[in-house]
Amino acid sequence: MDVEIVKKDGSVYRLSDFGVVYDFVVGSISIEQYSDRVEGRFGKVDYGADYTSRRIKVPMKFKHNEMHHYAHLRDDLYGVLTDVESYYIREMRRPKRLEYEFVDFGETPRFLPNTDNQYVNGKQYLVRMVGELEPEQLFNGGEIEIEFETTELPFAETIYTTLEVDETGYIESINKYGLADNLNQDLVKYRHNSLTFDVWNGGNVTVIPESMFLKIDVVGLVTSGNFVIQNDSTGDKFMYNDSVSSRTLTLDGMQVKVDQTNKLRSCNREFISLKPGLNRITVKNGTYQEIKVDFKKYYK
Repeated sequence: MDVEIVKKDGSVYRLSDFGVVYDFVVGSISIEQYSDRVEGRFGKVDYGADYTSRRIKVPMKFKHNEMHHYAHLRDDLYGVLTDVESYYIREMRRPKRLEYEFVDFGETPRFLPNTDNQYVNGKQYLVRMVGELEPEQLFNGGEIEIEFETTELPFAETIYTTLEVDETGYIESINKYGLADNLNQDLVKYRHNSLTFDVWNGGNVTVIPESMFLKIDVVGLVTSGNFVIQNDSTGDKFMYNDSVSSRTLTLDGMQVKVDQTNKLRSCNREFISLKPGLNRITVKNGTYQEIKVDFKKYYK
């Protein structure tokens, strides 16, 4: 068992460098409900609800060989965990129990295959440590429980994006990230050159450009105006009003650009979302060389 910490500057740490990780306990997402009471009416008036955050707990034990070593580990761990800027954490587990493989007399001892810590899947959480750590030194170590809380979205998100799956292919992707991410072996293409195509969202959360990573590039677009990208599965319809000749139209979150020029005023200001599962996309009133749909998958 292990936990990988990835800072936004790219630096990577593992909690196994500081001790023994016992578990990676992921809580469900907190839900905030909105309701009101009306006099003379039973129950409540339901105004809906929002997802807020989730907490993740990691119990672990410091390892040390010398009494002073404990203090050094403690301070180093504080240096990694107590950032005011959020960072990603990733769960790692052993596929099999850590056991020695049978070897002949005189051979070097070795562990059985598949006993190294591996990514459970391709998911990660953007978090910040909450509360305080007050580890108490024992003779052979000190036990602590680290608690994290998501800082922006409460969802798990994939380490990779869909274009990485497109480039890597199904077999290499599942070998690298695991099957738990709901990869579809028949729908791993996220680059298209037809006017109608399918996009697979393997997460269980609708990807919306307002707060999630979603980028659509229309390369070599030629249109006389009113160019449309429509998600027939959700009813979302994006329209670009101006004429374009062999340039790249980009929808990056809530930004609309033609090459590097901001063109938000030239569209209908409605954007494409991707529901979980199959999304049928239709393109109208233009031609293009290639359309690339790049996004992360999100999970409750």
